[in-house]
Amino acid sequence: MSSYIDFLVDGEHSIRGRIDDQLYDYMEDTFCWVKGTWLDGSVRSGFDYVGITEVVDEENIFQLCAIMQAWRQLFSCGPEKISIAVGYTYGSDPTDQTIDFTRPVTETFFKTEIIAQLDSIIAVCDKAIKENERVIVMGL
Repeated sequence: MSSYIDFLVDGEHSIRGRIDDQLYDYMEDTFCWVKGTWLDGSVRSGFDYVGITEVVDEENIFQLCAIMQAWRQLFSCGPEKISIAVGYTYGSDPTDQTIDFTRPVTETFFKTEIIAQLDSIIAVCDKAIKENERVIVMGL
């Protein structure tokens, strides 16, 4: 069962986009290029993985949209089934807790699923910009 990170715009007509948490993890480093306001009121790079982050200013909403569009373009070049590394296994001995970086754990997505998820977040960003609203990122 998958978990999702939700992106939404609260306005007269709210809209929600979502991305699978494993896909989010794969892309997470690029989200650090966006500044957001966390629940404690601090402005930080990236999003709170288990809390709420607000992307308030238009510049950072544009940045989030551009990042999602770039990932969309990249994934659109891929095969119909795309496997991404989501972690690594431990050693072959059950008592060995050493991570074996030569044996990644992968998750397979259909390209159409990925594109649809990215499109839903791009739509959220477009609506936020058009209506001068904030984007709210709901962590797990």
